[in-house]
Amino acid sequence: MRLEVAQDIVRARCWGRCEGCGAFGPVQVHHRRARGVGGVHRAEAERANDPRNLLALCPPCHAKTEDASTWRQCEELGWRVEHGIRDPYEIPAYLHTVNGVGWWLLTAEGGYRWQDLPADHRITWREDHEDGDQS
Repeated sequence: MRLEVAQDIVRARCWGRCEGCGAFGPVQVHHRRARGVGGVHRAEAERANDPRNLLALCPPCHAKTEDASTWRQCEELGWRVEHGIRDPYEIPAYLHTVNGVGWWLLTAEGGYRWQDLPADHRITWREDHEDGDQS
């Protein structure tokens, strides 16, 4: 999917509300798994620009995802997804949505699917490797 189309889908999904803090106002589209230096092409661009990999964040929330001092916090909230370790399509994010605040899986169609997780839940590396394999 072209980035411009994906951005339009994500902006429509959020209804003018930051999915990070819930504030109404201008939002920036953020890639949960970064595209990497120089961007991506072909199939990888399709994957990077999928609505499941994108969030609509206000400038202060977006800045948190770019600041190394708050990366861990953003990873625990599902706002950032590390390369090679996790799949953003399968990682829920703690979001403010028009349907409520909580843990949501993002859908390819640009929607949300509720995850019944406690509010204090955090994403950890171990959750992706429950068999104990840390390779």
